[in-house]
Amino acid sequence: MVEKNAQGEPDYEVGYKRPPKSTQFKPGQRANPRGRPRGSPNLKAIVERTLGKKISVRLGDKTSKKSVIEAMTETYALKAVQGDRLAAGVVINLASKTGVFGALSDEAQSAPPEDVVRAASSLRPSDMYVESVDPNFLSKDEQINLSQIAEQIDATGDVIDLRDEDIARLKQIVNKGRGKNVVPDAANDLDKAA
Repeated sequence: MVEKNAQGEPDYEVGYKRPPKSTQFKPGQRANPRGRPRGSPNLKAIVERTLGKKISVRLGDKTSKKSVIEAMTETYALKAVQGDRLAAGVVINLASKTGVFGALSDEAQSAPPEDVVRAASSLRPSDMYVESVDPNFLSKDEQINLSQIAEQIDATGDVIDLRDEDIARLKQIVNKGRGKNVVPDAANDLDKAA
């Protein structure tokens, strides 16, 4: 197809990558006139500005200026040290994503301290109930049922929020999965919750 000029003479051949001149962008025309204006911050810039903003933080009697992200990280670290498993998970995840664990020496990486291994393996609330369960003692249905109950425990944070039937089923599966190696503390916790 050939487009003609005002005098009716062939002016421009329309085809692949050659749209008609009437539909082409005019100088100064914007493709999305109601879109984000140039120079206004995008989401990444807003998040960077917010997390980098300095705030006053009071610890005891001392007040200091810290960035929001620094204050949040310290708060989660303090909660983790006090025994909050979710906060410990956040701190460990943040440290691994930022490469802080990679900065450790090769010797420390090859043989991490026993406390670190124990803390990293018990980040979820359900871990104390299912950590010594041997899946070889359980059927596929029992393994699926155990994982579903563990997800409920992790979602609510404690076994207390489970229904009585779920607590009884958890106790039955855990006892079967542990065989003769029943840990009395976890079994007592389940008895108290029921």
